[in-house]
Amino acid sequence: MTLDGIKRDLRARRDLTALYARALGKWLLLAAAAGISCGLVGTAFHMAVEYVTELRGEYPRLLYGLPLAGLAIVGLYKLLGTEGQGTNDIFDQVHKGGSVSLLLVPAIFLGTVLTHLCGGSAGREGAALQMGGSLGYRVGRLFGFDERDLR
Repeated sequence: MTLDGIKRDLRARRDLTALYARALGKWLLLAAAAGISCGLVGTAFHMAVEYVTELRGEYPRLLYGLPLAGLAIVGLYKLLGTEGQGTNDIFDQVHKGGSVSLLLVPAIFLGTVLTHLCGGSAGREGAALQMGGSLGYRVGRLFGFDERDLR
């Protein structure tokens, strides 16, 4: 191998290392931003659900407000344009490269908290997954990720 060939090989390896370093930096930045935003929203969600559950325990008559809460939740979802977007829909949108609405976060947050306040049955895990998916998608968009990376 000639000296020029060795230099060319070293440049190619340096370029490849720089490419890998940029990719690692991009994903670490996304992971940190998504982790912080999801962590903050998840913490607020947990605290809100715990608070309204205790409140309902102190005021059992809140149970009678469940039908009105249901109407308010439907109205909220319609107002925000997020009706009919369940956990499976989030998975489908991600796999198909579709868009996930950021408005899903407040809709799910408020809907779940209101449901728990009035004694309704609503899971926390699915709600947290939907909010995390929506936030993660938006953080990826904010950093200019392409469709492949968003998935």
